[in-house]
Amino acid sequence: MLKATTIAVAVFAASLSAAGFAATPEEKAAKDQYKADMAKVKADYKAAAKACDAMKGAEEKACEKQAKADRAKAEADLKAKKPS
Repeated sequence: MLKATTIAVAVFAASLSAAGFAATPEEKAAKDQYKADMAKVKADYKAAAKACDAMKGAEEKACEKQAKADRAKAEADLKAKKPS
């Protein structure tokens, strides 16, 4: 009997704590927006890097460097605003 009571209390406590961690619709929307924004940053980088392929020599290297810097800044900005 004590074992059944202990298990019931543990299940009840776990259900209460799990309910406290459930994401609200606003939190889920914020996380979904973060993921979409991060995907856009990656797509923008790929497009910029592809544009650099048409260049040659120092111009291409400078273009690639700028594309990487832009991506790093955009990712850092997003991570600073990342929902918890």
